[in-house]
Amino acid sequence: MRIKLQRLVKVWVEDVYEIKQLDKETKELMFNYELEPKSTETLWETQVDVGPYEILDKNNKTIEEGSL
Repeated sequence: MRIKLQRLVKVWVEDVYEIKQLDKETKELMFNYELEPKSTETLWETQVDVGPYEILDKNNKTIEEGSL
């Protein structure tokens, strides 16, 4: 049987930028993904399951829903 488990998680993402100054406009560009970061890393060690979850069959039909 092949199933999928989808769950909502919180994880920190670290983007590194080289900027001339940190002002309101620059922050808005960063927050809106309009400024290209120098590097990006997903910090998986910070992952926290926040629920809910869904278990899906191979046709993406929900078998079960719940909360952690």
